Amino acid sequence: MTNRKIARLIAAAVLGIVAYIAANQESQDEGLTGPAVVIDGDTLKIGETRIRLMGIDAPERKQSCTDTNGHEWPCGLFAKKILTQKIGSTQIRCDLSDRDKYGRYVGICYTDIDLNGFMVESGNAMAYRQYSARYIAQEDSARIHRRGIWSGSFQAPWDYRRGK
Repeated sequence: MTNRKIARLIAAAVLGIVAYIAANQESQDEGLTGPAVVIDGDTLKIGETRIRLMGIDAPERKQSCTDTNGHEWPCGLFAKKILTQKIGSTQIRCDLSDRDKYGRYVGICYTDIDLNGFMVESGNAMAYRQYSARYIAQEDSARIHRRGIWSGSFQAPWDYRRGK
């Protein structure tokens, strides 16, 4: 192979890498749009991309809460159900900002509304105050009106995960 052919191959490879990086950066900056599959109350997938809803923390799928009568109910599965119903078959858009320690993208997702805020306002997730103050007003409203997990007693999802 001549030096000229090698140089052309290297140039083509570099251009391909640059185009790939630019395309991925553009999709991250502009967001990701498509039909979603709900994994749990604060995680979903668009295509093969897993997205963690930024600024919120929903009960874990196996987590139970207690209602005002002292009965346990599967609040983690309920959170997943509420998010699934809210999205339905609608295409969603997620504005992606980062990746978490598990490699998932982190972002705010929308239908006609901010889905992250909806989950907190409906009482099916908590504002993740450790990282953002964005959804504190929605959490306060859910707590005052005793919606969702606030209608009884529960363990904060982060405490549940740590086994407290």
